[in-house]
Amino acid sequence: MKNRLALLAATFIAGIGILGASQAQANVYCVASATPGTCTSNFTGSTTAVQAALTASQSNAGPDTIRIGTGIFTTPTANGDFELGNTGVNNSVDIVGEGSLTDSVLQVQNTDNQSILFDAGYGSTLSKVSISVPGVGGGTALWVRNTQGGTPPVVREVNIYKEVPTNNPVGLTGVELQNGATLASTSVDVSSTSVTPTTAVQSDGAGAQSVIASYLVAGRGVSQPAGTGSTTVSRSQIVASGTGVKNSSGTLNLNDSLLKMPAAGFTFATDTSSTSGFVDTQIDGSTIVGGPNTTGAQITANVSPTASARVQLDNSVMSLGGNTVFAYIESAGNTATFNTNHSAYDRTKIVRFDSSIGPLNAVEQVPVDLSATSPGFNDPVNDDFTPVPSSPLLDAGVPIDPPAGSLDLNGHPRACHGKADGVIIRDIGAFEYKTDPNDDCTYPAAVVTPPPGTITDTTPTIVITAKPGSTFSCSLDGGAFSDCTSSFTTPTLSLGAHDLKVRARDVFGNIQQVPTDSTFTIVAATCATDASLCPPATCATDPSLCPDKTAPKVTILGKVPKRTGRKSLKIRFKASEASSFTCKVNRAKPRKCKSPFKAKLKKGKNTITIVATDNAGNKSKAKRLFIKRK
Repeated sequence: MKNRLALLAATFIAGIGILGASQAQANVYCVASATPGTCTSNFTGSTTAVQAALTASQSNAGPDTIRIGTGIFTTPTANGDFELGNTGVNNSVDIVGEGSLTDSVLQVQNTDNQSILFDAGYGSTLSKVSISVPGVGGGTALWVRNTQGGTPPVVREVNIYKEVPTNNPVGLTGVELQNGATLASTSVDVSSTSVTPTTAVQSDGAGAQSVIASYLVAGRGVSQPAGTGSTTVSRSQIVASGTGVKNSSGTLNLNDSLLKMPAAGFTFATDTSSTSGFVDTQIDGSTIVGGPNTTGAQITANVSPTASARVQLDNSVMSLGGNTVFAYIESAGNTATFNTNHSAYDRTKIVRFDSSIGPLNAVEQVPVDLSATSPGFNDPVNDDFTPVPSSPLLDAGVPIDPPAGSLDLNGHPRACHGKADGVIIRDIGAFEYKTDPNDDCTYPAAVVTPPPGTITDTTPTIVITAKPGSTFSCSLDGGAFSDCTSSFTTPTLSLGAHDLKVRARDVFGNIQQVPTDSTFTIVAATCATDASLCPPATCATDPSLCPDKTAPKVTILGKVPKRTGRKSLKIRFKASEASSFTCKVNRAKPRKCKSPFKAKLKKGKNTITIVATDNAGNKSKAKRLFIKRK
């Protein structure tokens, strides 16, 4: 038992986080608490404390917490049951053990109807306790339902077991789920060799019930006998001695789970039977194994003229000694369907009962035929059904990315590359193989930093980054991909637009599937784009390479008076570069001049204007002097 609980905690701990945190609390009612000072009330007594805490919580508006301390707490009388619930529509309760999973034990004494009722709404929870039943008679060890309305209750981290492991009860059910209740990270062991089978989990009614990351051992693993609702079992292990999953109504989903049948005996891994309407069992990403006489899927449609049943097998493996499918269709109005998509099984063992006259529909998409090959399990004798590197299950699932965050039975990403070809595709079965145990199972994405804008460098260097340790391959201008470095210098390129595509490969071998695409443009080098092309010697040899666009500036030399009695003045000036000049006095026409320039003045105000023109034809701004002659 301890080993099983350790396996449950280690393998399925991720399932706890799926359910989220419980809501804020009002009062804390305790049962033999080790820290009574933190309790609103602390009840004691092995047969009275649990029910007393429940009664106190029910009378309070809540939401409340009930903490159960270390010990064994029995039902009040040999014929009485615990009733953990009836809290009302708006009165949730969280019932939680204070210690480890096995420290707080609820023990049922009634051998005729060994049951505990957890009927609570608005997100009530029951967690971290064990439930012990005599395991002699029938009944249901734990009923989980919500008859008051609101958010369904959740049971998580609970251990349900028979007091005497060797007992063989008749008709005992471990957990009954109704009204959308959830069972998570829980161990249920109600195994029996009795002809009348025990059931680990039974789900019925109109709700959508869930079993998440749990370990179930019984004559029958999961049963959905009646109602219009659905049941989804995900990331769980089922060990059944008679029938693994029995669906007689609505839809039952088995996802990312291991279903293990015994090595001997006539058993059915899945049993889908309709006596009225359509009954549907959908299996995805699961591993189903069994001995020589185990049938993978029994599909039955009878009694009602329109009864029909279907098993849909996707991304799953059936490795069994018996038939893959055994179908019974009573009349022409009944139909049985076995559809598969990227699944592995023995294709030669799909059998229809000889006396039936209705149709058996079978549509197989990309099957892996196990009639002549092994599924390649690592160590099936010791219950290790993970695939080996040579397994035909690797990367053989549907080549479509699973939903984000999907996990396999061991809590690994649901799709990884398993054949060292760098492509991330899910495996067939409950377990995802990794070529590297540390693989994060995500594609790298190269980030390319090309030179900004247009460039003149015909051998540019381009920077490439991705996950740490990634390597790269490049395709330039539509060429073949070849290895390149994170600082990639191109060969000599022509003028014009160029295209670079880059794929990254991370340290785990995952290869980017859609290359990163970047473009850049190379233009001819000119003075405008590259000043290094115009050293003085080059410009002197061929001035056309470096056209002068800079205008000269005129500077007046010496002091020029603003007032004078003289009839003329000599004005000295220069330009910032070699230039010719024009000079103008008042309204006269400009004429060529040079320094010094003799200007004749009239009486009154005079304006002298000087303009320089360099050898490239660039004209300066006009330089003006204002002089008044007396």
